[in-house]
Amino acid sequence: MAIKRLGYDPIDDDAELVRTRREEDFAIDTGGDTLEKLVQYALYALAAVIGIALMVGIYAILGPVGIVLLIVGCLFVWAIKWSWLFFLK
Repeated sequence: MAIKRLGYDPIDDDAELVRTRREEDFAIDTGGDTLEKLVQYALYALAAVIGIALMVGIYAILGPVGIVLLIVGCLFVWAIKWSWLFFLK
């Protein structure tokens, strides 16, 4: 990603060499980034739809009390994880 943005590899290439490069040395952007972003947003939307469908399915199976217990259990696991990471410092 840094190579695309800068036009050179900051680790390998010398800065003086980069300043002397001509415009023709850079590759023409074919719009691949746009397609990558579109695919990324589509996957985010798909993940959201799947998540909502799972929540509706779990609600249908467990009911409102089961959902509350599931959320409380997730919050409990999340709190244990962060407290463990805090104590590791």
